Amino acid sequence: MIKEILEYFYFLSGPVIALLAFKGLHQIIVSKEIAKTNAKRDAFKLTAEQCKYYGENIIPLVNELDKSIATHNAQLFTKSKYIIENNNIKVIPNSDYPEFDETIQNLVVELSNVYNALNSFSLFFVSGVADENLAYMTLGKTYCNTVERLLPFLVNASTYSGEDNILSLFLIWHHRKNKEKAIKEKQALEKQIKETSDIRIKPIGT
Repeated sequence: MIKEILEYFYFLSGPVIALLAFKGLHQIIVSKEIAKTNAKRDAFKLTAEQCKYYGENIIPLVNELDKSIATHNAQLFTKSKYIIENNNIKVIPNSDYPEFDETIQNLVVELSNVYNALNSFSLFFVSGVADENLAYMTLGKTYCNTVERLLPFLVNASTYSGEDNILSLFLIWHHRKNKEKAIKEKQALEKQIKETSDIRIKPIGT
């Protein structure tokens, strides 16, 4: 009788173990979903904090730098141009600007403050800790405009420091901004083509 009871429990143990395994797997899936949701929530929170930091700290620093650039007539930043090919940035400096080292020396405090703040801000998004797509919708154009003006310094600084968080984020947002612009232009052209009447005059006798 004991043998029959043990065999009975043995046969029952299979479905019970399977049920427990299924419940355990379900708990793992639920836990992963909760972890993913929490991670996304934390990323959104960090993104909001960084956007606030940009507005409250970086913009005032950029304004101070702009004042110094105007005071010293630093044409390195006001008249230089740049070319972006894929992910390579080439700066074409204005031929009439003062010596590079002299210009940087005159603005070293303001440039350092802006560089450190932008580098810290960019690191969160380049590393994927914060949501760069969400930040782009808020600050993309402002960030790109600021970095564009400072490219003569930033390209040189990244060569020596080995850090390119600012330029990495700039290239991502710059390409996205240009793509959005091209799509809008395409849509405008398609609308113009659609609304334009195609009038043809047949030759006499046909």
